[in-house]
Amino acid sequence: MTLYRATKQEFLEDIDNGKDVTGFVSLMKDFYLSESGKEAGAKEIKSWYTSLPAMARVLQLSHIPADTQVYIEYEIPRAVSKRHIDFMLAGKDSEGDDAVVVVELKAWQWKYAGWKKPRGTTEAIAQAAPQDAGAATAAVTTTGHHKDASPAPYLPPPDLDQPLHLKQAPAEHLHHQILKYKEKMEERLDAVSASTGRGYILVPCVYLYKYSPWTREDRSDALVELQKSAAMRDVEFFYKEDQKKFARMLDDLFTRCSEDETIIDCLEEEQKSWTVLPYEKNERKGRCTPGTSSVHF
Repeated sequence: MTLYRATKQEFLEDIDNGKDVTGFVSLMKDFYLSESGKEAGAKEIKSWYTSLPAMARVLQLSHIPADTQVYIEYEIPRAVSKRHIDFMLAGKDSEGDDAVVVVELKAWQWKYAGWKKPRGTTEAIAQAAPQDAGAATAAVTTTGHHKDASPAPYLPPPDLDQPLHLKQAPAEHLHHQILKYKEKMEERLDAVSASTGRGYILVPCVYLYKYSPWTREDRSDALVELQKSAAMRDVEFFYKEDQKKFARMLDDLFTRCSEDETIIDCLEEEQKSWTVLPYEKNERKGRCTPGTSSVHF
């Protein structure tokens, strides 16, 4: 189930360059109901309200061809478990080869608690300081808007010594997610490339459009550390301030009009002829489960 497909120009017109978010989300909800037979969940709707205008702003700043293909909630063909790519672009690079950009959108942002000044004597404050600092420096990620929450400050109070850091769990989740998408798409695109002779480049991206990483050397950040890791060497990271940087990357990649079908069109056509086997490898437990299907290339 791929909810939306259009050209870059059509997408920007549909969302009115990011101004008519409500109308576009309503369109997405109708598509979701039509494709799945059920209403979209609150989590998906909240994500569309914030993430799609963010991508619209990036595409406004870019100069990629108007016919570059845009996919929203693209379902990776024949994945063992349903995997949907938040946002995907497909077009041509300078050599005339197919180019595909897979974008994982995250609304994560810093949220602080415990900025209350300790009360009591100097000795009591000194004794409570380690515990209070630990509570104050606990950072969590949040998504969406909260009626009673004001925007979190970019820098922590200057009297806190302990390094702030993002909880490790979100970074590990993102690490697993983007690499799994990259692996699954490469498997399918390699199969199409081998049968059609079409060359391609796949660029996985992470766009944390509400997140500003720490710039101070004495502050640690699990997402920045993840970005620097060897596993992420082929993954592009973009943060809140990186709209122009993201747009420039797209400009460098998508330089020619598509003119004909993209490799994603070939992928969707060729998957109809792939052999379906009666057994699949259970990804979580690493064993075969009868009665289910997997793809054999």
